[in-house]
Amino acid sequence: MEQDYTNSRIYLRAEYSFLAEMLKPYLSFSATSLGGDQDEQSYTQTALGLQAYPLRNLSISTDLSLKGHSNKDISDKDYNTTTWRLLISQRF
Repeated sequence: MEQDYTNSRIYLRAEYSFLAEMLKPYLSFSATSLGGDQDEQSYTQTALGLQAYPLRNLSISTDLSLKGHSNKDISDKDYNTTTWRLLISQRF
């Protein structure tokens, strides 16, 4: 018995700089599809974020991310999550 294995992924990102590259809003999208010796599954992730550089050695980054997971064979394993992240970095 021969199985058909399929794994694919796509990632897209768009960003634009404002105020001499001090502010960089972005939107990203990722989709993954898996199949073969496991249940067919798919993941999607969309993020809307902002990177800011207010001072010379300081960066602040934040984003809101929506992630979805679906399992074709077992719908009880489907889920969606929302994540907010904040990162502050200072170089010395």
